[in-house]
Amino acid sequence: MSLYLFLLIPILTAATAQILFKKGIASFGSLDFSLSNLFSLIPRILQNGWLLVGMILFGISFLTYLF
Repeated sequence: MSLYLFLLIPILTAATAQILFKKGIASFGSLDFSLSNLFSLIPRILQNGWLLVGMILFGISFLTYLF
């Protein structure tokens, strides 16, 4: 039972993180990835709750995958 739990946690957290990333990026609309605009994107990304939660879930997924 615990083996299945150790397999399920990283899979579910990674899948949920992907969905949250998609939702967060979709809220931006169209993005300009030019070098001059790249630095203004960073604060917008860090202020988006969907993306922050997605990053946290990916971190949890990564750590549980290692162990």
